[in-house]
Amino acid sequence: MMARRRSIARTSTLFVLSLGLAGCQQQTGPAPAPALPDAGSAGVLNVADAAIAGNDPQMALKVSQSVLATDPTNIQALYHEADAYYAVGRCQDAIAAYKVALGLNPKSSPAETGIGRCLLKRDAAAAEQAFEAAVQDDPGNAVALDDLGIARDLQGNYAGATHPYEQALLIAPGSVPTEVNLGLSLALSGDSTDALQYLGPLATGTDATPKIREDYAAALVAAGRTDEARQVLSVDLPPDDVPKLITAFQQTIAAAPPPAPAPAAPAPTVAQAAPAPVAAAPLSPSPTPLAAAAPTPAPAVITAPAAPAPLPAAPTGNAAAGSDILR
Repeated sequence: MMARRRSIARTSTLFVLSLGLAGCQQQTGPAPAPALPDAGSAGVLNVADAAIAGNDPQMALKVSQSVLATDPTNIQALYHEADAYYAVGRCQDAIAAYKVALGLNPKSSPAETGIGRCLLKRDAAAAEQAFEAAVQDDPGNAVALDDLGIARDLQGNYAGATHPYEQALLIAPGSVPTEVNLGLSLALSGDSTDALQYLGPLATGTDATPKIREDYAAALVAAGRTDEARQVLSVDLPPDDVPKLITAFQQTIAAAPPPAPAPAAPAPTVAQAAPAPVAAAPLSPSPTPLAAAAPTPAPAVITAPAAPAPLPAAPTGNAAAGSDILR
């Protein structure tokens, strides 16, 4: 039995959205960092990338700031600086750096994505606007699309969350975190059949994690297969916790809003009406969950609130990795 134990005494809405978001706590002081290479050397920002990848954000911060000291309008260095601030939990400083980048390029999708992550846990609605702007400015930003789905999930808009997840998978097929996110949103929006198609193979595969199995159990509960859900949860949870989590699943599923009905087609005008009836064409099959969808409308530029919110645990610029429910 794994030591990981979930706190069952949480609200039924938040149990499904255990994002693993990193708390944005104030730091008592910078950690010592190794000596830097010359800021003017070729590929110096690659050192910052390597430092973030090597879990040394203080080094990345020092490298990026050494570039900015001589080139304050270097937008790539600003991205790196903001990513490093993000990684060390300095949320206000991260937002400030992203805003400077937006001042240089008002349609900077990486900066909009970064600000959205800074807002995600505390103000999901504002984060959604930021991610929508990021997607509008770069429709190929799979990271922002995945984060947009998370922002909608956090607001209980599970049906609306499936759309950006599907788009993200069209851009970055095979992303397990996004597939898990999509599967869970499908389950909570009433489409347990498709949810199980995504989550079942992932939960029974060799790389399955407790979080994936937990989400699979939620989809099983949504499908009315409670006994199977208990068996799945018993792999990772103590026996006393299984019924509690099952109850939390049931409460969340019951409280989930129903999917919005499709808008009615407008009545034809006189000019649009055909002069004579024509035979109806056969309907095409319903699209699969991964079908392409129209881009989400978004404001042109966002304005982040002064007070930042806790962040997901990954940078968003050149060292970006998708935010996800798995974390």
